[in-house]
Amino acid sequence: MKRIVLILLFVFILVVARVMIPNEESCLSLAFDDGYESHYFVVNSLLDERNFSATFFVFPETVNEWNGRSLMNASQIWDLSRDYEIGSHTMTHPYLNELSDSEIEFELASSKKLLSEIIGKEIEVVAFPYGRYDERVLNISRKYYLLARSLFSESDDFLISGFALENDTPVEDVCEMIDDAILEKDNLVLVFHDVTEMPSQWDTSVEDFEKILDCVESSKIKIKTFGECSLGN
Repeated sequence: MKRIVLILLFVFILVVARVMIPNEESCLSLAFDDGYESHYFVVNSLLDERNFSATFFVFPETVNEWNGRSLMNASQIWDLSRDYEIGSHTMTHPYLNELSDSEIEFELASSKKLLSEIIGKEIEVVAFPYGRYDERVLNISRKYYLLARSLFSESDDFLISGFALENDTPVEDVCEMIDDAILEKDNLVLVFHDVTEMPSQWDTSVEDFEKILDCVESSKIKIKTFGECSLGN
């Protein structure tokens, strides 16, 4: 009987270790879309407290305000770029799949050029607004970027899918996704929008965001930028 108990205990330890000890192949990327001012004043400090990496996807033509919300200015984007990865979110945040080829080219090329000038280094990754794209968008994106990010889609070597949190996404579900990524030796991209005390549908409350960061920290999963995670750096 004692031997059976010891065997069961050993199996239990192995199962817990498999779930809770991060594998070399599992990686978490924290992505922040749209360049809200809260990313600079709220998210930045909370990430810095934990020494977490992250990627901020910005669309530069409407810097300062969008849909009645304050966005980061060029100086703040540059400041963030010293510690975090900056990615393109196109020039004006359109539905790319509804544009002409020349318009898609403008959105992807111009945003890369302007953001590269703002931060003083090459922009290598792009996130498609609303997660929308088609083959034309992918083909043109490959001319300018090493990686692209969509939402709720299949992933391959170039196009990586992210999971966008809504204001009612349970924190427990996010923690479970992180544990699953560790278990499956997989990469996970969590996509946040505004982090605010008054979240709308695609935003996250400051309270929930802090709880998610606590969950990330306790999981011990490797946290890297979107580029590092996806390229295996």
